[in-house]
Amino acid sequence: TSETLLINGHSVTCKVCTTCHILRPPRSSHCSTCDWCVEEFDHHCGVLGSCVAKRTFRFFAGFMWIGSVLAAFVFARSVMFLASADTDALETSSWGRWRLASAILTCMYTLMGFSCLASQGGYYCELTCRNSTQKDHNRVDNYDPATGRPRRSIYDKGPCGNFCERIFGSMGA
Repeated sequence: TSETLLINGHSVTCKVCTTCHILRPPRSSHCSTCDWCVEEFDHHCGVLGSCVAKRTFRFFAGFMWIGSVLAAFVFARSVMFLASADTDALETSSWGRWRLASAILTCMYTLMGFSCLASQGGYYCELTCRNSTQKDHNRVDNYDPATGRPRRSIYDKGPCGNFCERIFGSMGA
């Protein structure tokens, strides 16, 4: 059983979930990990232990953005410490060697963390501006075969409109 809705002049079929036995809204999917139907499902995040979807997308994207800023700040502070440290004085004491080693390890760790978080943060910024999800982005029929570029979504309101709706809009009922 299904129902067809008209969204922005396009027909969208809403299907009944075979597990939950409810009529799913457009862009909804059943999360096999949580065992719930989730509106505008993006993915299930194993790190956070919850689904990233309509209600949690802004928080997940914010986590990526704030995490990358924090990693960049800690990296910069560690570099500043290393640049201003008197290495001769630090190497003479056991405590100084530990501080020097921890600063170097912190630089390496935060640089790796920044590269992971910033790349994901950029990807989620792109998804936010396109009003898309990871699931939509990975669908094969989402791409124009002639150009290889993503097709414009029927939910697209332009980059600024999409960003404002996704980040500041209603989270739904």
